[in-house]
Amino acid sequence: MRQLRLIGHHDITGYWTPEVLKAWRSSGREVEITRRVKPPQLRRMLERGEVEVVDVRGAGEHAAGRIAGSRNIPLDQLQRRLAELPDGRPLVLHCQGGLRSVIAASVLQRAGFKDVLDLEGGLGAWQAEGEPSEQDG
Repeated sequence: MRQLRLIGHHDITGYWTPEVLKAWRSSGREVEITRRVKPPQLRRMLERGEVEVVDVRGAGEHAAGRIAGSRNIPLDQLQRRLAELPDGRPLVLHCQGGLRSVIAASVLQRAGFKDVLDLEGGLGAWQAEGEPSEQDG
């Protein structure tokens, strides 16, 4: 809950423990899994034109440094901007370190997007691997 508050989510009503997830599954309900990709995998996917990258950080963060060609839709705007996302094209989400993008993946999956991936470690991992990024002037 502390991590959620750090990124601006203050109205937290609860959370699920591993025991709750086990009970959920054992009752026959499904748990949606978000696939994760590492920076080198994403670079190859981008080189082949297979995915669209969505940066869910704030506009200022995006301007300061981003994966080239990424679309910026901050997490707090994602729900109302779903129509801007291509349907049927794989989406790779990222933030700075990986927390906001996991939340964003959940939002998209709940909205019916089927091919949603998360960049493991976010932009921080991308840059640490020496992958190319760009920034505004």
